[in-house]
Amino acid sequence: MENLPIDSLAFSSIGYAKKIIPLNVTAPGMFYKVEMERSSVQMKDVVIRFDKDPALKLVKKVIKNKSTHNIDQADYYSYEVYNKLEMDINKIPPKAFKQSPILKKFDFVKNFIDSSSEEKPFLPLFLTETISDFYYQKKPKKMKEYIRGSRISGYKNQSVSQMLGSMYQNINIYDNQIPVFNVNFVSPIANDAPFFYKYQLVDTQYIDHRLCYQVVFTPKRSGEHTFQGDFWIHDTDFAVQKINMIVTKDQNVNWVNKVTLWQEFRCVGDSLWFLVKDKFYVDFLPPHGDKVAGFLGRKTTTYKNIRVNQPDIEATILSKKNHADTEMDESALNRDEAYWNSVRHDSLSKNEKAIYRMIDTIQHLPVYKKYYNIFYLLGTGIKEFGPIEIGPIYNLYSNNIIEGPRFRFNMGTTPKLFENVYLNGYVAYGFRDARWKYGGSALWLLKRSPRMYLYAEHRHDVDNTVNQYDQSASIDNIFSSIGRKKNVPWKLAFVTKTRFEFMQSFFNGFSYQLFAERRHFTPYSPLPSIGIFTDSRGRSTQGITVNEIGADLRFAYKEQFVEGNYWRTSLGTQYPIVRFTLGLGLRNFPDGQYQYTRLRFSLSDNQKISRLGSLYYNVFAGRIFGTLPY
Repeated sequence: MENLPIDSLAFSSIGYAKKIIPLNVTAPGMFYKVEMERSSVQMKDVVIRFDKDPALKLVKKVIKNKSTHNIDQADYYSYEVYNKLEMDINKIPPKAFKQSPILKKFDFVKNFIDSSSEEKPFLPLFLTETISDFYYQKKPKKMKEYIRGSRISGYKNQSVSQMLGSMYQNINIYDNQIPVFNVNFVSPIANDAPFFYKYQLVDTQYIDHRLCYQVVFTPKRSGEHTFQGDFWIHDTDFAVQKINMIVTKDQNVNWVNKVTLWQEFRCVGDSLWFLVKDKFYVDFLPPHGDKVAGFLGRKTTTYKNIRVNQPDIEATILSKKNHADTEMDESALNRDEAYWNSVRHDSLSKNEKAIYRMIDTIQHLPVYKKYYNIFYLLGTGIKEFGPIEIGPIYNLYSNNIIEGPRFRFNMGTTPKLFENVYLNGYVAYGFRDARWKYGGSALWLLKRSPRMYLYAEHRHDVDNTVNQYDQSASIDNIFSSIGRKKNVPWKLAFVTKTRFEFMQSFFNGFSYQLFAERRHFTPYSPLPSIGIFTDSRGRSTQGITVNEIGADLRFAYKEQFVEGNYWRTSLGTQYPIVRFTLGLGLRNFPDGQYQYTRLRFSLSDNQKISRLGSLYYNVFAGRIFGTLPY
């Protein structure tokens, strides 16, 4: 070390005290051995952290880009959809087929119980398949589903088949609210989802040659309508590639033990991600679920031939036969096995194939027909004998203050006699008033879709629907006699009524009904009956004769129905139902006692309120212009 410009050296090292030694700059050479002492001063901790939760950052980017990837933002799209729904019974011990007098008749069914899967043993019970074409237009918004084929094990009904299409079962994860059995759940990618969910980044993988991140989500708080599960996010455009959501028993959805929803998406075009596979699984838990059998529901939907923003889609929508949202091919319910083998997106599993064989075998058993008729009788009160029907049996006996014990006999026709005409009549006798009553009606279905009919009715009977809204419950059945509250006054009248109706509905939800009727009332106490009524000449009378014509207008947008042989049952609609009735009382035509104008307006809806439940309201108002006794 020559010509050093310094006279000392300093040594330092992490964890040791600094040490300085002098140098002899005149010495020809130097060698030093340096011993250092550990320092008593400790270093402060250094913490390195990311300024944001990486999982939450990803989720916020997904939320920000929802409108970009939501397929409903496309101007047009169409696809082919295959829908499969299966119902199973679980928790059935094989010995039940030996112990139960009813199940013993179906002992062979236990051979179809699946005990090889990872789940608890279950018995496949019911299977439906639907293949259809779906079309969508954004502006003006139009949707159309054309069902090419529908197959239900053991049952054929066009309206039920339409409900099993894809339109009424779609779940869009990009919506803020996801309905599960009429309960709204917060989507894990809702606009305010971070307020309800915790997120954790757990994995990274390449899926279909695209880098994706797996994020697990769990509820922040118990008791809220939220899911738990995971989803995969594409790293570039932040779209959901697939998602798995679970609803557990503690979510308190009626009779539901568990719900699982699984969806897979594929990129179509530049940025739109389209649903290509959808699975829905539900484990129903009935009351006393640990002691009785439960039900499993499985729905699998797959999508093919996806076309986006093709201008011919609009022309296809307009070219269909009618303007209903769902249209069914005339041969849809009669497709053979060869057809289904050619159109299925995936082959049936062993259990699914067994369902068709089992149902076909059961339906050919005499004991099945016997029990079917028994349960049908208990459920509807009607017993069919070829072209005629007897019942409802629940109207056979009733009791009221005027008639005392009352017996009634009903008879009607079935489709085996007339496919589109229904005739019904009855006779009744009350032992206290010792008086015969009778009634009859006829319905002629001119068109089933959209519905149009002619209806005529004549009755000569005791009635309690004497209020202007006709909303009183019927008293002519055994249940009203058993369940009637005590100390509630009877308000009855003897009514002779003749009515004619013409009804026509349209695919847009609008319908109208034109009616004409004549009613003669003879009120019983405590209703006013003497001294306040006058006939057409102003003379006192103990009864009232009213002649009325009018119209009933109704609008129920996208209302759904389940069709029966002649009548149909409304399943409601997501939109308000508006109804307006106009009735004109005709004096002196031919013997009407009063002239009046009756108006009534009603608005009803069952509206889901975000995260709070649902609100049903029925607002109505009316007025009668004219002078009436009461």
